[in-house]
Amino acid sequence: MHTSNVVAWNAMISGHAKRGHHKEAIEFFLEMRKCGIKSSRSTWASVLSAIASLVALDYGLLVHGEAIKQGLGSSIYVKSSLISMYGKCKMLDAAKKVFDVMSEKNMVTWNAMMGVYAQNSYFNHVMELFLDMTRLTIEPDEFTFTSILSSCACFESLEIGRQVHSVIIKRSFANNLFVNNALVDMYAKAGALKEARKQFELMKTRDNISLNAIIVGYVQEEEETDAFKIVGYGLQKRLIQWELWLAKDSPRLLQLGV
Repeated sequence: MHTSNVVAWNAMISGHAKRGHHKEAIEFFLEMRKCGIKSSRSTWASVLSAIASLVALDYGLLVHGEAIKQGLGSSIYVKSSLISMYGKCKMLDAAKKVFDVMSEKNMVTWNAMMGVYAQNSYFNHVMELFLDMTRLTIEPDEFTFTSILSSCACFESLEIGRQVHSVIIKRSFANNLFVNNALVDMYAKAGALKEARKQFELMKTRDNISLNAIIVGYVQEEEETDAFKIVGYGLQKRLIQWELWLAKDSPRLLQLGV
């Protein structure tokens, strides 16, 4: 691409990354670099997202080094992207080092670090960060709670999950779709199907993720009748399409005895 316009290059890198063409996004970045065009904050965020998706650590280290050289290493958004990239590459110490040296942090940064720990099943670290946020009077948002709840689900920490649920109600996130889906998933994976179903019924808005969370819970506990009722509800409300569900979830159907 023969242009010195960084906006045009960013559009190509971002467009390919968002469409899942991560390799092409990185190739555009490398070509941009060869042309001597200086990257912007948007460039780093997009290319780091592509690198994280491919778990391409070598490119991640290259981008990190260049960001520092260009003076963008102190940008909150670039550092948040670096934290997420290192997390996807299983470099948790590197992610934490980027987080620790930041003189200024915002909610995006805290959530990025918490997400890294949640994705890598470091439950205690997730909770420690949440407590640090509380001590610093930083208000959690929906992404904070989904990270905590996903950690509770992985470790079946039902009692802590219930306590977090109470905080969610107090902080007025009880009607948030993403948080509700995480609550249903947490209760279902912990085997608390009555609480999972109650949370599901209380939801004012549901989507296919809500349905899958409760269905998985019923399948795990071998509650076939209730699982089929939820499938029927999903078909009736057109939250799932039967043909697509058959193709995607055939292993789940085998567990149900279909």
